[in-house]
Amino acid sequence: MDREPEPYDYKEVQADLKPIIDKGRDTWFLPEYQEGTKDSEVLGVAISKYFEWNIKPIVHTFLDALEDSNAHTLRAKIEALL
Repeated sequence: MDREPEPYDYKEVQADLKPIIDKGRDTWFLPEYQEGTKDSEVLGVAISKYFEWNIKPIVHTFLDALEDSNAHTLRAKIEALL
């Protein structure tokens, strides 16, 4: 059975985040490193800046991303370390 599309699906999220990632790469990384910088690294820097380098919400964001990805066991293992 086909699922109804989510009101704001992952493709839209990717499209909305892409300009932020591109601008961050151009702004936060030296020109000689920009081409080799992965989107995940730039997004990580953006999240760090968004939460003003406050580690607790950064970690919770990571844990929530694991949960959303159905990585429940990994999330539990990481939470046990905290």
